[in-house]
Amino acid sequence: MQSIESVFNYIGEPGNMVEIWPSLISLTIEKKLDNGGYRFRWAYKMSGNNSDRSGECIDLVPNLWVNF
Repeated sequence: MQSIESVFNYIGEPGNMVEIWPSLISLTIEKKLDNGGYRFRWAYKMSGNNSDRSGECIDLVPNLWVNF
């Protein structure tokens, strides 16, 4: 069994999202934010079409939640 901290550290690491988010092709950090979050660009494939988007982690509380 994994600790909450190890699970949070894994899913809180943007590079790992490609492994756990279906259809996600890539996720790239553009800027680290003062709140511990980050601004990012991501690409996914759905129904044979690729799409590029941007997003921001707006709230991050270690070992509790990440809010995108």
